[in-house]
Amino acid sequence: MIVGEVDVAKYAALYGGLYLLTEAMASICYLASCLFNLSKYALALGGGLNVWFFICSLLGMFGSESMVNVGMGVEELGMFNHVSLIGLFDIDALGTVGSGAVDTSFIPKLIALVVVAVICYTAGAIRFQKKDLPL
Repeated sequence: MIVGEVDVAKYAALYGGLYLLTEAMASICYLASCLFNLSKYALALGGGLNVWFFICSLLGMFGSESMVNVGMGVEELGMFNHVSLIGLFDIDALGTVGSGAVDTSFIPKLIALVVVAVICYTAGAIRFQKKDLPL
């Protein structure tokens, strides 16, 4: 009954993209924890960078076309949508999956998220193998 009412392909694409975004952000935290011996530095880089991404997405929301048209936004704030990893999670393009006209502009963005995750996890693993752990 639910399959007939819910567009499974659309929600699978949305949740798949969200998973890739989560992995990319987690890989940054992993890399930061492998780079530093002190947790304050790891939290500052890994957590601080991810918090910056969330702040950019909130500021970018006020630069979106719908917010500017309503009069609540400023067009110049739209640049914040392009300076964070969250901007690579294109909900509008992913929402077209399962419809007749699929906007494939989300594919390079999701590939970029995968590349970020693979690079950060690989660099973190290499650094962790060479790390001198303090006791």
